[in-house]
Amino acid sequence: MNTRHPRLTNDQKHYIVQSLAQFESPSTVVAAVKANFGVVVGRQNVEAYDPTKRAGRSLAPRWRDLFERTREACRRDFSDIGIAHLSVRLRALDRMGHRAEERGDYRLVLDILRQAAMEVGGMFSNRREFVGVPAPVASAAVIYDTRPIPAASAEAATAETKAQPLRLVPKTQAPTHTPLERAA
Repeated sequence: MNTRHPRLTNDQKHYIVQSLAQFESPSTVVAAVKANFGVVVGRQNVEAYDPTKRAGRSLAPRWRDLFERTREACRRDFSDIGIAHLSVRLRALDRMGHRAEERGDYRLVLDILRQAAMEVGGMFSNRREFVGVPAPVASAAVIYDTRPIPAASAEAATAETKAQPLRLVPKTQAPTHTPLERAA
């Protein structure tokens, strides 16, 4: 059996495809295959099982389907990853804080307290709260008529009418190629 290019079993291929679909690096997968199966496989050989890479462009449909299903499940559900939950992170920070305090490492204790405060305060979420600021109204674009006014009506036009907005249009409907007529 050639150690550089070993013939992989279906179980080993299955493991490699699922690991790559879960965003593991090829180097990590190589080490995991060696530890779990006792097989030495090259990083380039592992990359051949990733259809998002050039090396994996000719991957068999069976493995491509497994990769896509696993990747979708990985993106959708991270509930089995403990550190993704706030309570798990806070318990770990609590343990670290107690150990650092017992050792007398007060600088580390302050860093851990700061980290815990950021976790609880929502520093690492996409949710933003605006206090004291009114809720924004529907997003709209203001379009001004910049066409020149004919000389005959230039005297009649006042400074106020020259730069009046045409009308409010939601940004998704704002035309970029045709001028709008003045709103009545």
